[in-house]
Amino acid sequence: MGIFWKFDPGKNEWSKLPANPVPVHHGASASVGRKFYVFGGFRLPDTGKVGWYPENKAWVFDLDTQTWSALPPMPTTRGALAAVAVGKKIYVSGGGGIPQGMQLPDGLVGGGPVELYGTLEVFDTDTNNWSKLAPMPTPRNHHSIAAVDGKLYAIGGRVGSCYSGGWSSNVWMNEAYDIATNTWTTRAPMPTARSGTGIAALDGKI
Repeated sequence: MGIFWKFDPGKNEWSKLPANPVPVHHGASASVGRKFYVFGGFRLPDTGKVGWYPENKAWVFDLDTQTWSALPPMPTTRGALAAVAVGKKIYVSGGGGIPQGMQLPDGLVGGGPVELYGTLEVFDTDTNNWSKLAPMPTPRNHHSIAAVDGKLYAIGGRVGSCYSGGWSSNVWMNEAYDIATNTWTTRAPMPTARSGTGIAALDGKI
């Protein structure tokens, strides 16, 4: 389902918005100004078993016109990725997809082949162009990413598979990307290894 809802904390109420034209799960999202962006994710395969088929599509929702528009697709097709906006640019990292050269009509299934990405790509919302940056040292999916003082922090995640249930392991990695120098450094790990977590930056803390 491409269901899309808005929550108003002041009124303590939810409002339903127009659905995403291409329903996905495990996509990444970020907002710039009054526009909401969605990248990648997984969908059900067209035929075959119920697996996870990765997408490279990118969409933007305009709050003023209440409409969705397609954007240039991501260079790397993937789901279970993470995104964060810094100024008018959106940084999209990691994720999992189909290994290069393989044909998997059922998509990704538990215990099946998968390629995990350390890929970091940036989308410029002014020009609608993608650029590839230095990759994360640790390829992973189901991680979280936040920005503080010109640096991106990729924290936690999953390796081994995009699925849980014995096919993957959670990690406690904390790797920081410096936007100015296009370099990564290792920071203090999370005390608890975990994946699929929420994240937010507030007052210089994450």
